[in-house]
Amino acid sequence: MLEIVAQAVINGLLIGGIYALVSIGVTLIFGVVKIVNFAQGEFVMIGMYISFFLASQFGIDPVISRRSCAAFPDPQGSGA
Repeated sequence: MLEIVAQAVINGLLIGGIYALVSIGVTLIFGVVKIVNFAQGEFVMIGMYISFFLASQFGIDPVISRRSCAAFPDPQGSGA
């Protein structure tokens, strides 16, 4: 029972950290540009799906695949 509670607490902290990072990004963009960028959430989800795909299909650790997941949405936003 203690394992389940500990795992739930850890999962809650991790998902809370993701929510915090997304909210900090949206706040930073709104504070600088004064325009709400709703595409920020889409970029986060694209990165998460890429990380999940690399982990499930190729066995790549999500911590290692962070750079490729972060670099993928950039060409889409820059119009390249």
